[in-house]
Amino acid sequence: MLKENSLSPNNISYNGLRDEGLWEESILMALILGCILLLPIKVMAPLTSLLYCAVIVFELLYMLVSAKRIKGNRLDIGLLISAAALFLYLLGLYFGFGQKGGERLIQTALFLLTLISFSRYQWTGRNVHRLFLIMLVLMSLCLAYWFVSGRITNYYSAFYGHGNGFAVVILAAIAITFLDCQMKLESLHVLSLVLCGILLSFTNSRSALLTCLIFIILVLALKNRDESGARFLTNAVFICILIGVLTFSIVYPSLYGTNLGFQLESLSREWLNKNFFSGRELVWKMVLLAVHGNEALGLGLQMTPSMIYNTDFSSHNMYLQTILQSGVVGLLLLLCLFWMIRGKLVECGDFSSRVGVSLLLAMLVHECLEVSLTQNNFTYGLLIWTVIGISLALGQSSKSVLNDREGVCLSTPL
Repeated sequence: MLKENSLSPNNISYNGLRDEGLWEESILMALILGCILLLPIKVMAPLTSLLYCAVIVFELLYMLVSAKRIKGNRLDIGLLISAAALFLYLLGLYFGFGQKGGERLIQTALFLLTLISFSRYQWTGRNVHRLFLIMLVLMSLCLAYWFVSGRITNYYSAFYGHGNGFAVVILAAIAITFLDCQMKLESLHVLSLVLCGILLSFTNSRSALLTCLIFIILVLALKNRDESGARFLTNAVFICILIGVLTFSIVYPSLYGTNLGFQLESLSREWLNKNFFSGRELVWKMVLLAVHGNEALGLGLQMTPSMIYNTDFSSHNMYLQTILQSGVVGLLLLLCLFWMIRGKLVECGDFSSRVGVSLLLAMLVHECLEVSLTQNNFTYGLLIWTVIGISLALGQSSKSVLNDREGVCLSTPL
């Protein structure tokens, strides 16, 4: 009889890891990961375009090399179709609006390729642990930098552009810690979570703190649920989050100047020491007014609030910015992709995939106040896509090993 934890990614061994193509795959994956980890660092900003190109080239090469060894497509066909539909739709808008917004198209290709390439890699517990150690060293250096530099403000950014972006890096580090520990905390995992908690408080990012809380709650809630229970819970959470963030995006601008808005402002200052109205209400109202009459297809991939009104603010809302650029159709295609990823992660059924789906759902809340998964803070958000891809790969590997072992048991005579 198999032990319960024998199918954990940390205990799975792959006989096929000696197959030809392994070294090529390992080197290419290391290069991809290296470029992605370099992207968020502030001093690398002048090389962002070059790193984008490097990631795309390495991912395409990896998929070409791995295609020789991986039999069949390890990704759900529905997920592939939704990804292709989103990219082709944006490609149509790119040409339809005078070939403007090329960066948006490149960023879409980047996160789709990153999700696919990392989910096809044969991740093992050893590989995940190495990534965990890299992130632990990075978080330690960030905390050391904070003390050495004598920073006394809460708006901590370390080597990064700003606190909100750095908070996304910390969220990725927390998720990687959970992937490595598999809910069996050791001293290094505790150290990592403590470091991440301290650094997250320095960022003073309410959206990141809320996202972290939701992520941990979902991980604990999904930990011991079977596939049907997890599917029901994630379906309900996905729908509730979607209704909540879209409602908030529309209602929030109208609260300014009302009695309720005044009360919320007072509570926010008292409990969080920050304003409830941060300026987002003005930008969101601008976006809603600008897109009126063009809700279906939006105003073009190149559009930002600064191109419509005299403001330096971004939209700070993935949903509204998506509608502004590619309309309700573009938003529905993006949400369809999220839905398919959620379904595939739930189907895998192991703890790693539960970490991935928890991170995905929590980020849906985060993206109501920031834009990291698709653009703006995209160099930080690409780390989130990396973690989701790793979770999907680990989940598929566990499921594949389980199916193979069940097949052997059924075919063995008593």
